[in-house]
Amino acid sequence: MARATTHEGTFLSTPGGIGAIVALVWLGLLPGVGAVQAQEAPPAVQATGPVDLTRHAPGTLIQLDPAVAQRLEMGFARVLGVDPAEVRFVGLLKAPPPERFCLLRADATPHPGHYLRLPRRAAVPGAVPLQQTATFSITYDTDFQNDADARAAFQRAADTWSGILNLSQTVTVSASWDALGPGILGSAGPGYLVGVSAGGNPTQWYSLVTAEYVSGSNVADPDIVARFNNQFSNWYTGSGVPGGSEYDLESVVLHELTHGIGFVSLSDYDDGVDDGSSNQAECRNTASEGCLVSGTYLARFDAFLEDAGGALLSDTGTYADPSTALGSALRSDDVFFGGAYAEAANGNSRVELYAPATWSAGSSIAHLGEVFNGTTSALMTYSIAGGEVARAPGPVTCALFRDMTDSDFVDQTACAALPLPVELVAFEAQQDGRAVVLTWTTATETNNAGFDVEVRTAADTAWGAVGFVAGAGTSLERRHYRYRLDAPAPGRYGFRLRQVDFDGTAAYGPVVELAVEIATRYELSAVYPNPFNPRAALTLTVAEAQDVRVEVFDALGRRRAVLHEGPLPAQTRHTFHLDAGAWPSGVYLVRVTGRTFTATRRALLVK
Repeated sequence: MARATTHEGTFLSTPGGIGAIVALVWLGLLPGVGAVQAQEAPPAVQATGPVDLTRHAPGTLIQLDPAVAQRLEMGFARVLGVDPAEVRFVGLLKAPPPERFCLLRADATPHPGHYLRLPRRAAVPGAVPLQQTATFSITYDTDFQNDADARAAFQRAADTWSGILNLSQTVTVSASWDALGPGILGSAGPGYLVGVSAGGNPTQWYSLVTAEYVSGSNVADPDIVARFNNQFSNWYTGSGVPGGSEYDLESVVLHELTHGIGFVSLSDYDDGVDDGSSNQAECRNTASEGCLVSGTYLARFDAFLEDAGGALLSDTGTYADPSTALGSALRSDDVFFGGAYAEAANGNSRVELYAPATWSAGSSIAHLGEVFNGTTSALMTYSIAGGEVARAPGPVTCALFRDMTDSDFVDQTACAALPLPVELVAFEAQQDGRAVVLTWTTATETNNAGFDVEVRTAADTAWGAVGFVAGAGTSLERRHYRYRLDAPAPGRYGFRLRQVDFDGTAAYGPVVELAVEIATRYELSAVYPNPFNPRAALTLTVAEAQDVRVEVFDALGRRRAVLHEGPLPAQTRHTFHLDAGAWPSGVYLVRVTGRTFTATRRALLVK
């Protein structure tokens, strides 16, 4: 084997000269397992401090003292079965918290869906079916083995990645159904993280899959550990379109596999609480501190993190690690992935990451920002909505891996060749007088029959169709659409599109919300029906909250009834009912008096 020597020491060279693995310490992320055991477990060696790998035989399990184990969130670290002379110790690694792919809660604002549906690779004119360039070997637990539809959904997601990865090594995946708790659909990550020096970069933590790519050899198995919530009953395992309350397993699996391949951050935020568990010291048990470095080195992903001004979060001259300044930055809602290829794929714009003010372990930083919802790169946002389908990684995610590997680890051309039946690039709602105008634009369309326009009010849980706009069939050009909804009642509305193919297949688009307001001081309807007998009604909306009196007078000016006297909130339609069962036929006047207006409506009672 060829060798090369640098100022950092001896490392393994690779055929392509990219660089090689110099750190071969990793942590298993298998759930509920205290040690990663071979079939015949080697003896454990007690270690109370830093572990010098060269002192132990390959395959030795090194038991850490409790303090170190808490930092690692695992009970053991394991030495790779390679010649110890080829290994240089790089420190201890904190295992990342489980990735959390949160489903919608009843009190949450829905995250919009989008048109990333199952790729029909031959549907776009000139498209070439993708060749499988990487092999996935999936080991299923018993529950997966007993569910053929779930396994088929998992395999479709794996096939999507196998068609765009330039990888000669087999990607091994451990897949299981587990009880993950409420609000979590799936949890996944690399089976191990490996210290790698590649492409002239300092040693950083890589996922197994990317480490195997840059080294050109298999390192360890499994590459990815993925778990999915068996306590959740609304899984959709088909290849079509899920219902509005169903969650697409294929999309969730694809999301989790992407984390396992290397979309993973080791950033953390310390709550300063010693709860007696392995999570008691996220950084160094000092409240409000943030940290990136795990065992001296950064995760490869974290090396690209930037603040709003473009400063690297890993620049200790700007952000000490750990520090409260870094903790604030990680929760600033202004963290970006600064890779040049990712930014180019994002239209030469910065790539925003999910960095909410309230730290969410496993979700913060390790996802694209909410701005990507409803786009072709929405797969790697932190949550998914019922009925949403995202079955392609998207251009930003594919380019992000190019940044992290300094090469075409992901075939960018093949990634772009994953066609979308309809790619929606804009959807807006605006008020025009008393009407609402919806406009949207598509970049491409395939077999698109058209769009159902659906609406719901803030008080409604169900969507209703109010119109249909024909599509362009198949088109590779931008198409612009418009729909006008006349005179909706004042209030807050949600609008979405239901895109329908010629074969009846449908998918839901993003949700946009609009508060419809009246432009004048008030809106008072006519009395209806008119003539009436004996009951009628009218509606009133006021632009400003105020006290209002609604009275009914007969033709002689005598007051017959007071329908309302008191405050009315603004921008809400109120209905007043009139019962004239005891009155004689004739003309009646409804007089409405407020602080900013007075109005009268005439009604004819005919018995």
